[in-house]
Amino acid sequence: QAEVGIAVSNATDVAKAAASVVLTKEGLINIVDLVKTGRMIFQRITTWIFNKVVKTFQIVVFVVLAYFIWGKFVVGAFDVLLLLFLIDFVTISISTDNVRWSRRPDKWNVNWLVKVSVLIGVATVLESLFITYLGARLFNIFSNIGELHTYGFDILMFFGMFTIFVVRERGRFWSSRPSNILLLSIIADIAVAFVISVIGIPGLQPISWQAAFLVLILSFIFAVIVNDNIKLMALRILGVQV
Repeated sequence: QAEVGIAVSNATDVAKAAASVVLTKEGLINIVDLVKTGRMIFQRITTWIFNKVVKTFQIVVFVVLAYFIWGKFVVGAFDVLLLLFLIDFVTISISTDNVRWSRRPDKWNVNWLVKVSVLIGVATVLESLFITYLGARLFNIFSNIGELHTYGFDILMFFGMFTIFVVRERGRFWSSRPSNILLLSIIADIAVAFVISVIGIPGLQPISWQAAFLVLILSFIFAVIVNDNIKLMALRILGVQV
């Protein structure tokens, strides 16, 4: 009993309608491309889940811990809504990403996915708290709740963008190039977030460009250098093929 019904290119219309897959060229060689495409889709789905867990973990735990430590919410409701709105463009673009098809058959292993996601999430939270501490020491952001919320928005936004580069690859983040759409979406989101943080918009109070730039640089360093190495180390310990 076949799990996937395949109809060849010259099959009858009835056979094509009943099949799950229809080959568009003669012969059976296209089945290889079918398998490759399926494995690439699997990698994109894994990336989406990976990114979703890390992002949700960071937003929830970082905001709660920051409140317990400093007694203030580092972001407001408007900041979170704006964050989710901007990030959604990049999240959707993951479906267009260039990915490498795996050499071995894929299978769902939620165990390693959750463990590595939470580990990177914990690292991201600690790094976000450190950047917040630097903001308090260098720019006194806690003296103005509006500036604090913008600063916190930048932390979540920039980390969210750079984390995409880490979770889309099971190896080093530079092992493959993101698709043009995904890359442009990330660059556009970073540019928009930086500009509105500096000039301000209704509901988002401006901060100095030095503060926004500090968050941008540190987020990049922590995400694509520190967290990428944490990911590789965790995958090797868990025996996950990269």
